[in-house]
Amino acid sequence: MRHLSSTLAIALTLAAVRAAQPLEFDAASLKLLDPASPPAIPAGGPGTGAPGRYSTRTRLIDLLRVAYGLPDDQITGLPASLALNLYQLDATMPPGTTRPAFEAMLQTLLAQRLHLAFRRETKSYPAFDLVVARNGPSLKDASAAAPDAYPVLPPGPHIGRSLHNGNLRFKFQEKSMADLAATLGNLIDQSVGSRSDGKRPRVTDKTGLTALYTFTLEFACADCVASRPVGAAADPPPAADDAPSIFTALEKQLGLKAVKAADVSLEVIVIDHIDRVPIAN
Repeated sequence: MRHLSSTLAIALTLAAVRAAQPLEFDAASLKLLDPASPPAIPAGGPGTGAPGRYSTRTRLIDLLRVAYGLPDDQITGLPASLALNLYQLDATMPPGTTRPAFEAMLQTLLAQRLHLAFRRETKSYPAFDLVVARNGPSLKDASAAAPDAYPVLPPGPHIGRSLHNGNLRFKFQEKSMADLAATLGNLIDQSVGSRSDGKRPRVTDKTGLTALYTFTLEFACADCVASRPVGAAADPPPAADDAPSIFTALEKQLGLKAVKAADVSLEVIVIDHIDRVPIAN
């Protein structure tokens, strides 16, 4: 009995040690690339047809976003000179790795190879509720929506965008109101001009509409006009009637409204240190 107790104690101790150790990829290569290199869509990883391998060519801010499951405006303190640096990541892991375990492995990699150090804080973000306007929605179920070739999208659920005369035109194809709400914070930012504090509004779907819809939304884009290169050939500015704000466009074009709500408190990570060049694999 004493021997059994001793064996059990050792097993429990080893299990605790393993649990305390950070999760790591079986093998991983992280390389800093020439900034002129084109990004590449991530391939493989949990939930894909190649769950034991992951490969991407992406910006540092995107690696952090994937590792911590946060949008980039909840990752602060990263110098602008580093945020857009491009990295190639190739990693292998057990095929049964879950998404949370994958994120933990990526966190370990960033800490080991780039000496990432950060702290967690809570900050307040502006918020809106997406609701149906007084006269009701002017939306059609995706199955009944008339074909719209501007912009052209492949079959299935997609979001596309086009820029014309300083206006942004977004096409939502076979998308829900929750999908619109998830995108709307960015659209509000682009319409009125990015906030100096970098905090995009958070939008909650409170329309009660549950179908999938296909529709377009066109509005004035302050950020698009502001970012136009000096001296570059450009279309003439739009007439006032052709450039509604995102709030006017929502109501007139879709029969919806974005109503200001109480600010929300969200967790952010504040980068204290991160290297530019990863240490050798």
